[in-house]
Amino acid sequence: MALLLLLAGTPLRAEEPDESLPPEPPPPLVLDHVIERVDRVEFYRALDFGPPGSACYPCLTPQHMKCPLLCYQQMPSLSLVCAAAVRGISIGPFDRRARGRLLEELLASDSVHFATAAGEESLTASRIASSTGTEDEHYAIDIEGLPGFKNTLVRASTATEQFTLKIGPQLYIVPLSPKVRDGFYRLLRQCPD
Repeated sequence: MALLLLLAGTPLRAEEPDESLPPEPPPPLVLDHVIERVDRVEFYRALDFGPPGSACYPCLTPQHMKCPLLCYQQMPSLSLVCAAAVRGISIGPFDRRARGRLLEELLASDSVHFATAAGEESLTASRIASSTGTEDEHYAIDIEGLPGFKNTLVRASTATEQFTLKIGPQLYIVPLSPKVRDGFYRLLRQCPD
């Protein structure tokens, strides 16, 4: 409800947000830490793990297997999965409202967009699903069945210092530091065509 203000005898209305305008896109999410799994690489922001001595700091170390699961569930992440059965992307966590908005956008286009040296490449997903973590507000979104996934990943990481991917309104940027690049290329080497 608009708040009436009286300033110098003239009633003024406080501005209400115009809901007919599309929401501002979120700022790019820069993910600078990689964790390698057998058939996936997971990207996180190193600053989200906290300083040395904090509960989530072990996640940044080679002993990341001792990392509390709750740490991963609360941190923004991007996972690239490439196995014989699944080729896809997992992103999260989202609260119920943000998940609903993103799913609506994804289901309208079924596409994710990669920046490559030749320009933007879009891949169409055959399956988009959502799951929850241990708490109701930690939703993940899985985007699977991306034809040409491996080759697009190669083109998106060749001759650039970062890997850029747009899913819905969110832009994910992964700076390809030597450690991140190594994890990324290990995934690509074992990824089936």
